Amino acid sequence: MKPIALDTNLLLLLVVGQVAPTFISRHKRLQSYNARDFDLLLRALGRSKVLVVIPQSIAEASNLTVQGVAEPLRSRLYLSLKSIIDRSEEASVTSATAASQGEYPRLGITDAAWLSMLSEDTVLLTDDSALYMAAHHRGCEVINFSHLRATQDVHSKR
Repeated sequence: MKPIALDTNLLLLLVVGQVAPTFISRHKRLQSYNARDFDLLLRALGRSKVLVVIPQSIAEASNLTVQGVAEPLRSRLYLSLKSIIDRSEEASVTSATAASQGEYPRLGITDAAWLSMLSEDTVLLTDDSALYMAAHHRGCEVINFSHLRATQDVHSKR
């Protein structure tokens, strides 16, 4: 399968889930997720051998990961992020390029950077509906994680 580009929220879910799946729903920025969502994310990522990240998303995830988190968990989360960075391909997008995207005023620098780097060779996995719609409108291959969650919920009720 094609490389998967992972947006900030899902990157944060991956970072925290690798360290402490039980902490996911207690994390300030991940309260709408749980350990089952982390497992679903791992299955979705397992479809590809390559994970793509961008510096803007890494910086956001780095800041959000440790908000309100004390040591020793704080250091463990940073090391989890480092392990993801080490095994990912990092695509560079300048801030000027991102800010020149028509969607920038509505989506911000990180999502605009994603839009500027996506190609037919990459699948974006996101839980951000505005980013999903913008990428879809551009004709990019994009998967909405909320749709995966809904499908999983339907199957688990059977």
